[in-house]
Amino acid sequence: MRVLVVGGSGYLGQFVLKAFSDAYPDTEWVGYTYKSTKLPIPPEDDVHAYEVDLATGEGADACIADATKGGESLDLIVNCAAASSPGWCEKNETAATALNVPSKLLDAMTAASETIGEPLLIHMSTDQVYGGDERRSTEDQCPANPVNAYARSKLKGEEEVAKRWAKHVIFRPSIITGPQPPYAPVNRPLFLDFIVDALKGTKPVGFFVDEWRSPVCAHDIVGHVKIFADRVRARGATFSFFGHGAEDGFGRPSLPKPPRRRLTLAAPPPIPPPPLPQRDDLPRRRLFNCGGPDRLSRVDMALKVAAALGLSGAFSYSHWSPYDPVGVVNADP
Repeated sequence: MRVLVVGGSGYLGQFVLKAFSDAYPDTEWVGYTYKSTKLPIPPEDDVHAYEVDLATGEGADACIADATKGGESLDLIVNCAAASSPGWCEKNETAATALNVPSKLLDAMTAASETIGEPLLIHMSTDQVYGGDERRSTEDQCPANPVNAYARSKLKGEEEVAKRWAKHVIFRPSIITGPQPPYAPVNRPLFLDFIVDALKGTKPVGFFVDEWRSPVCAHDIVGHVKIFADRVRARGATFSFFGHGAEDGFGRPSLPKPPRRRLTLAAPPPIPPPPLPQRDDLPRRRLFNCGGPDRLSRVDMALKVAAALGLSGAFSYSHWSPYDPVGVVNADP
């Protein structure tokens, strides 16, 4: 098994890289790309690092050429690279699109088609491509309707992958939670750390109450990546994937679930999933939601974290109505 993790120096990318560099069966070669900072991985781990600018394509051809030298092809490419700050993307939509639409990566893969083989490309997108007007967002019921620059660029990235690389899978993760990554901390606060810092502070903090998400742990996403890697390892180029329709996006009996690490927060009653078609009628699909079963507002998440810290009774609410998108909460440490 030969695996390349694009954006392996980022938050999710480090977990994916660690999973394949540690003890994944039959792994012969593992490499990753980074933009400017190489990860402090011990040489004995034998992980190959490549500096690649995915916006301009600089370094991409050299990366693919080195990964396939000696006539070796790649089996799996996991693209975790992204400009993921919605605020930054809103101010820099052209630059965000250049990063989130993997055109240069696909150019390099296509140019090396004779040596690269036909690796499975797992591309990470986001649930923000949905319009946010439904509590239950699945591609079965809710068409994509991005409302910000980040989501628009990620949807364009999905379209580019689907158009140019037949052997692909697209994940739409929700808010990704988890511990610090295994190799090096990222240069931004993690979502749960942000909540903890906000609750321990003395200033009121605003949390959106009209944005419903389905938090998912980074380890669970890695588990699902490994499910597809297992299929590649077992079946080579003959595997096929089928679409979901169950509430958490990985609910078909034919697609086993790894152990789930999720927030157990109070949530509105779940909306029942649509009835699944018979197996013979399943459409062939490459698109999967990736999130926990709960539909949660950010206030729900803050309340659970506060309860874990012993601050559950110390909240005050203002601007709290169905017509106001922000619930301002503060807690007394």
